[in-house]
Amino acid sequence: MPEKLKAEMYDKVNFMCRKYMDRIARFRLDYDFVPDIKAFSKALSDLYEASPLFHSRFVNNPVNPYWVISDYKIEDSLTFLETDDIEKSAYDFLVQGIDIKDSTQMKIAVFHKDGKSAVCFRWNHMLMDGGGFKQFTRDLFKAYSEIAGTGKHSVSFLTGSRSYTEVYADFDKATRKKALSQVLGNSAHEKKTLPFTKKSGKERNILIFKKIDADIFNSAATKGKKLGATANDVLVAAYIRSAYKLIGCGKNEKISVSCAVDLRRYMKNPDRIGYTNHTTFMPCTINGIGESMADTVKMVAECNSKNKADPFLGLHGLP
Repeated sequence: MPEKLKAEMYDKVNFMCRKYMDRIARFRLDYDFVPDIKAFSKALSDLYEASPLFHSRFVNNPVNPYWVISDYKIEDSLTFLETDDIEKSAYDFLVQGIDIKDSTQMKIAVFHKDGKSAVCFRWNHMLMDGGGFKQFTRDLFKAYSEIAGTGKHSVSFLTGSRSYTEVYADFDKATRKKALSQVLGNSAHEKKTLPFTKKSGKERNILIFKKIDADIFNSAATKGKKLGATANDVLVAAYIRSAYKLIGCGKNEKISVSCAVDLRRYMKNPDRIGYTNHTTFMPCTINGIGESMADTVKMVAECNSKNKADPFLGLHGLP
């Protein structure tokens, strides 16, 4: 009988959102060289064997959903292809989804041309968030580098608990009790929704990429710092101003956007857990956007500064 793995709370929450998003996380890295496919395959295989959730399928049991470890070949997850058009190949790969019944819930493609390559990752968000992916790529690439250099590696892949309760494990007893009580103190939220059109059968995923040149980013970050803002505050402010323009809000209308918070911040050693989701959100709420970008940046920075002063940041609700 196939071995089962527990579906953790974050896995279930991501699956519950399937009607509103495709549950797929995506990432791309560009290199001025072509990776060694044998070393890459070996590193990835070893990681999967240590953490079998990556080659598991999800069973949506109405009472107790779970994962089932599946038989697989590394080719089910990894594609290595020379192409005439890296951009088109990368887009066509990244825009796809992943069926929960697939034997591998992580798809990686290496597209290369004329000595350059794009390494593209597409994975079921139920597996892990951005923080988990940082750990995943750190371990994968370290193992790859060692294998490419010596034929073997010494990486210890993450195999610990994926439970959301690990967030509270390093608190002392009194702090843990207070932290766990935060979710009970949530105030009611005003329920507002945007209207959805009826399904036509013609819906499709699209990806829109925006590359920020280094000179522009560094300049914006420097100006933001002078206003008491972080680079993230500047990006949030730009997002808010774009949302105002897109939706057609008046410049004095109140808006709240969600900013991700990695709850691994509360762990003394995040490597003791497995590759998983530990991200929640903090609301960034401002009363209008002001007259200029600088006004918006200052309002966002002030709001986020207050949020970050909260000793239980991100622990006030479900993910």
